[in-house]
Amino acid sequence: ELTKREEQIKRRAEERQKKGLTEAEKEKAKAEAIRKAELEKKQSEGKSDAETAELRKKQEMLRQMEEKKRIQEQVERKKNSQGGPVLRSLDDGKEQVHKGAGAPPKVAPPAARNVAGKKGAVPSQGATDLEKKQAMQRAAQEALTQSDPGAKLKIEFGTERHDFGKVRQGDQVEHEFHMQAAGTTPLKIRQVKPSCGCTVGSVKVADEEGNYHDYTYGDPIEPGRNIIVTAAVNTTNKKNKAQVRVQIMSNDPAGTHSLTLAAEVQPFLHVTPPIMNFGDIPMGGQRDQTVDIRTAHGEMVMMHVDPARLGVIPKGITLDLQPVNPNEEGKSSHWTVAVHIGSDALEGQANAALRILTDVELPIDPHKREQLASTGQPIVPQYFSANVTVQARILGSFTLDRPYLSFGLVRPGQIAPRVARLTCNEESFQFGEGLKVELRGKDGGEFEFPELFETSIRPVPGVSAVDIELLLKGFPDGVDQSFSGELVIKTGHPSSPDKTVRFSGVCRSGVNAR
Repeated sequence: ELTKREEQIKRRAEERQKKGLTEAEKEKAKAEAIRKAELEKKQSEGKSDAETAELRKKQEMLRQMEEKKRIQEQVERKKNSQGGPVLRSLDDGKEQVHKGAGAPPKVAPPAARNVAGKKGAVPSQGATDLEKKQAMQRAAQEALTQSDPGAKLKIEFGTERHDFGKVRQGDQVEHEFHMQAAGTTPLKIRQVKPSCGCTVGSVKVADEEGNYHDYTYGDPIEPGRNIIVTAAVNTTNKKNKAQVRVQIMSNDPAGTHSLTLAAEVQPFLHVTPPIMNFGDIPMGGQRDQTVDIRTAHGEMVMMHVDPARLGVIPKGITLDLQPVNPNEEGKSSHWTVAVHIGSDALEGQANAALRILTDVELPIDPHKREQLASTGQPIVPQYFSANVTVQARILGSFTLDRPYLSFGLVRPGQIAPRVARLTCNEESFQFGEGLKVELRGKDGGEFEFPELFETSIRPVPGVSAVDIELLLKGFPDGVDQSFSGELVIKTGHPSSPDKTVRFSGVCRSGVNAR
């Protein structure tokens, strides 16, 4: 009876296959048929649980046989269409096709069959340009990090660091690091990488006779050979205690070796003070300060203000650069810059970044000079200079502590006050009855909600200032829109009659206000 039912199931499956059902529909229909057959069998014969389990086992075996048959049919079809044997990996469900007679080619190890983007990936014939580039980059990185147990780079303790001591800013200082290939197998230096402000001049390796020759990265260095790495430091943009590093990457299992160059860089020029902060200056007021500039070692130099910076100096700021005890040529080791802020300075920020140039040319890195010369590019001279910063704020007749009031997000019915403080900077002027406040629209027109806002003026005790309050009394229910306007303060001052504070917000019903 079981055999009969199995034959029925097979016939039904073949019929569905002829009707062109999808694989998913076939599997679903097959499982449903088996389940129904099992249920009918148990109900009709009253089988025990053990017998039912045995029946299920046989049905599972039948399902596996049908699955194997289906796979074999697919393999046969591909074999006929591609002209070669097909190898199927049952582990991952993928198929690899090998054309032609004879034994199939060897399968690459798993690391070589990874998809692009994973470690050890090798680009296939169908790989994109990006995948090939990524694979090449990974291969290059692996080559840089690959080590040899017998290779060793020996650096005597204490020689991996060199301190130049005190050097003058702009000097190009150079040092030779001595080391040795001390392993049992050849050493390969793959890269020597300096940090910012450092230049590797050369890497040389001694031959059998002790003569040094330029080294090509990646070439084998026999054990016992001496190595010299020359590194230079450009101190032009450094000051005080400076430190740079050189990283040596090789096939030594110990990893990357680090060399250090240190120096205490003394600036060519001393500037006192480098920043002049004049603070707040009332409109019409005047202020003066002086900057002192000296060469660090008493060098006699000429100085002038960088003309490129003169065009951006705010109105009202004047400079006077003068030497102290100059020689016959007008040079001096001590210069002063007198900075004057006059009464014609405009209200607002009065800031300037000054640059004082000397006639002493900055040294050029020899390696950079060679590069420019080899390419035919001109060498543009650079000079030692000092930077001086001027900061001031010119106050008008009045100062507002904030030019803008934000109500943010409010809900209907919410009461919200906002305050701006107006300070008078003239001792001769006092707030009087002429001080008033008006509400206007955003562009100076009529304000849309005058009945919903209220203004008030409160004197601030002890100072010549007033607090201007703008009170939102609450929008009616159902309002859902933004609002904005201007708070115009009528000061009563003859030269500064109006001060304006802008305000805005959004009213939204049904939300929590912030």
